[in-house]
Amino acid sequence: LFLGKASREEGDTVVLKCKVPPLSSFFRVIFCKDGKDHASWPMQESKFAYNYKVRANSAGRFTCLYQQKDPQNQEKNSFLSATQNLGVT
Repeated sequence: LFLGKASREEGDTVVLKCKVPPLSSFFRVIFCKDGKDHASWPMQESKFAYNYKVRANSAGRFTCLYQQKDPQNQEKNSFLSATQNLGVT
């Protein structure tokens, strides 16, 4: 997970970028805030980087993950990305 700047002024828009390994067969990307699902997007063909715009006043700890299906068609989560902290100055 990538974050342009960790601290912004109130009212700014911040873009979080989640990158998925190109060889993974995933079907969904999930952004989490403070350990809880916050937003998700379905997989798009040949797309391995997903952007999520948040207001800078949405301070918190953000992570992302992707979901895959195993051979038994069960949903499996990837490991969480490194945490990015967003603060407001």
